[in-house]
Amino acid sequence: MRATLHKAQRHAEPGELGIEIQERAGQGRGIVSLGNEPNELLLSLPYDTVFMDTETDDGSHLPWNGRMAMRLLRQKHACEGGDASDACMRPWIASLPQHVNLPMFYASVADLEACEDADLIREALSIRESAEAVYESEREELAEMGYEWPDLQWALSVLHSRCFTMGSPALHLTVPGIDMANHTFTPNATVRIRHSPGAVQGRDALEEICDPPEPEPSRLELLALDAGIRAGEEVTISYGSWSSEVFFLFFGFLPPDNPWDSVLLFRELSEMIAYHDDLEGVAPGVSVASRVTMVEDELSLQGTVSDATRLVVLPSGYYMGTVEAIQAMLAVQHRVVGTSMQPAQYGDFLARRCKDLLDSSPSTYEQAAEALQNTVDGSALAISLRYAMRRKDILHRGAFGGIAASKLTRC
Repeated sequence: MRATLHKAQRHAEPGELGIEIQERAGQGRGIVSLGNEPNELLLSLPYDTVFMDTETDDGSHLPWNGRMAMRLLRQKHACEGGDASDACMRPWIASLPQHVNLPMFYASVADLEACEDADLIREALSIRESAEAVYESEREELAEMGYEWPDLQWALSVLHSRCFTMGSPALHLTVPGIDMANHTFTPNATVRIRHSPGAVQGRDALEEICDPPEPEPSRLELLALDAGIRAGEEVTISYGSWSSEVFFLFFGFLPPDNPWDSVLLFRELSEMIAYHDDLEGVAPGVSVASRVTMVEDELSLQGTVSDATRLVVLPSGYYMGTVEAIQAMLAVQHRVVGTSMQPAQYGDFLARRCKDLLDSSPSTYEQAAEALQNTVDGSALAISLRYAMRRKDILHRGAFGGIAASKLTRC
């Protein structure tokens, strides 16, 4: 499979590649090092060979994933017919996996519900509904190419699992060859964009005195990190500091020991205040909206929390933003409503919230673990069950002292 990488590298500097693609037992396909020095350039592709979304694509009325999926299927159809207009896409399309098991496209509703995260289920079904709308909109062209809904599912899942974003507003793109690198939170390689100096600065001034050479195209490059990579070792990159929600939705797997995991405790301050009212059994005369404003003013005076939405607990400790928002809320509640909890009791409040969320779960950790033992590994249901178990583990730590009050994390 080294030929695929050589074809992806056709516009790069000549020379033998120090990497190859291998199928690894139980791990799937990946890039393997043949022995790479620290900071060695492993793969370099011109920007114009990258597969990306542009607003000028046919179907610009579609969402980005719909535009890119239709473009990918047009390219695939052209390759199958032997007349691809962009020959450099042919080896890349042939190298794409036949199936990427993204729950948002392939899981049944029952399998999705096993993750026990209402927000995640809602997001997955919303993306699926959007994809189905793309299919209805482009059904005629798809039929002309001989494609149906499963083909669009394939294209969408391949792109969602391989794309990253660049710039603002976000531009979605995937880089042939580099897109075969697998994820770890401790990578031995990284991806960079290298711009030609003449393309980004000084060209206008130079044109005033002479005819400058044409700028070289920008390139996307895969490089070994400072330690280098031993021969036979897999070349890995980080897909980003994402929580399990993102890996579940867009990559179809859950990295072990994710340091960026979190469990949502409150979506916003109003939800937290209403929960505390119920906890204390009070019916205050001051509206929740007014108290939200008071808490926001309190946080503004502290100058530490700029966004008190999505208040979470982490596997490594309490998120500092959550703690400060709770302390401000308890201070306002005690002052305005006369509730009993003081700001210093934020740990008791957090533990109670974690316990209540655990108690409201449809299943226990043990029940989810037992169900997982009877489930096909790698299936959508297995991914959902593992996700639910992750959430329960974090909540259990928060509820029963597995997280020390001193372990505060500033994100």
